[in-house]
Amino acid sequence: MKTKELIEMLQEADPSGELEVVAPHDGVWSDIYFVEVLEGYYDGAYQVLLHDPELKGKCYSVIGAQYRNDGSKVVLHVESIQDAMIDNPDLPVEVIGDGPERLQKRVDEWREHVNHILAVQLGQEILRKFETRLIEDGHKGEFVCVDLERSEIASVDKEGCRAIEKAKAKENKSYYMAVVGEKSTL
Repeated sequence: MKTKELIEMLQEADPSGELEVVAPHDGVWSDIYFVEVLEGYYDGAYQVLLHDPELKGKCYSVIGAQYRNDGSKVVLHVESIQDAMIDNPDLPVEVIGDGPERLQKRVDEWREHVNHILAVQLGQEILRKFETRLIEDGHKGEFVCVDLERSEIASVDKEGCRAIEKAKAKENKSYYMAVVGEKSTL
């Protein structure tokens, strides 16, 4: 779709220009964060659907397609609340509309998920500081448990990690568990 077509469609859909514009992103309707012009090849080729001008807007009008990497393209960047929470885990989120309990529950789930992602990232950063020494000391392939609050290794064996896992709920502490020398998390 050409820029002028999009502008025309937006103006027709909302002559006042006051409605929120959203787009699907990771399964939720999200805000248009910003718009930029990029070279057609940048970040990968783009797709264009070719329409029968006589049918466009009346019924299904796609008669062909192009997969391109030439010229320039306008890119709409979409950002969800969940994306914004990665940069600001304490982002204030106001729930407005019908069924606020259901919406608030979803926001709380997103926040919990984001906090888990940030904890994993922190654990990986802390582990990287110690990993070379742990491998040199012969611990490659062994379980390691990282104390996120103290930024240190809490245990370097499977049994110690299991004991910490059982106790962490009582202590309300955060730990990251991994295998020394492997990228996957447990």
